[in-house]
Amino acid sequence: MNKILLTGSSGRLGTELKKHLNMLTPPIEELNIIVKENIYEYCVNNYPSLIVNAAAYTDVTKAQIDRDDCWNINVAGTKNILDVAETLNIPVLYISTDYVYEGTTGNYKETDLPFPVPGNFYAFSKFVGELMTLINPKNKVIRTSFKESKWQYPTAFTDVYTSADYVDIIAKDIVLAINNFKLLPNVINIATERKSIYELAKRRNPEVKPSSRKDVSTPIPFDISMDISLWNRMKGKNEK
Repeated sequence: MNKILLTGSSGRLGTELKKHLNMLTPPIEELNIIVKENIYEYCVNNYPSLIVNAAAYTDVTKAQIDRDDCWNINVAGTKNILDVAETLNIPVLYISTDYVYEGTTGNYKETDLPFPVPGNFYAFSKFVGELMTLINPKNKVIRTSFKESKWQYPTAFTDVYTSADYVDIIAKDIVLAINNFKLLPNVINIATERKSIYELAKRRNPEVKPSSRKDVSTPIPFDISMDISLWNRMKGKNEK
């Protein structure tokens, strides 16, 4: 890839990706995905060969209330990016989420039918973003999940299972995926092994206390873990 444009460069994932890749990383003042003309002007002036769309509203709890803000970024903003990319013939890599899976059985494969976590507006908005992205067969979707580099909260769920990991770990795999964009399937899961949120939290915060998803009002899935065998096979080949 000659020039890669990263949206959401100041976010949790974007901040890590910038450490490993030389990309176009304009601040929101220079590239506001809510304004289509703004995206078009930036791309015409810089003409990236790939857009990595990591811009997202990711606060799952607040999204239940701030639905307009969530929709404007995750859906309307994504559509603006896709419209400009289509016009200028630029492929898009969309950073999605494990929340597009229902979260009842776990070990979800890329071929499993997406069914966003029922009642979770964030999950629904990201699913819509995926659907729009995949209309163009040149575009790709990464389903992933990551936490801050240190567990910041006093508690963590013992009854929620995930393949998420810390952002500094996940970012390295996503960098590898970006560097091998043309080899990716249209949808791929990138994560690590299945564990509870509590087990993950304990790795970097030994003082964290157990809690339950029943303690919160936002619909939280029971088991959102993903089958990552496809990525592991690709990763093994790409690292050789």
